[in-house]
Amino acid sequence: MGGPGHGKGRLHYPTDVAVDGSGNLLVADAYNHRIQKLDPDGRAVHIWGSFWKRLFRRPLGFNVPTGVAVDSRGHVHVADSARGRVVILQVTGE
Repeated sequence: MGGPGHGKGRLHYPTDVAVDGSGNLLVADAYNHRIQKLDPDGRAVHIWGSFWKRLFRRPLGFNVPTGVAVDSRGHVHVADSARGRVVILQVTGE
């Protein structure tokens, strides 16, 4: 699953992983400044955040996200380490 790099499905210093109710993996991709959702076969199906959003300080950008969890309602909780905050994503059908 995944591999080194910056493209879709690629990872740069993954630090945490969670599994949602459908068996998808959510990966805290710290140095790409994003959360990636991978299907059970390892294909990237959704990405939240990006290096560019962090660089230009856009509101939804992450800065070194190091933790990810999924609650019972399917919300994704992200520990956005370098910004000292926890972000809760209310995930709907992507």
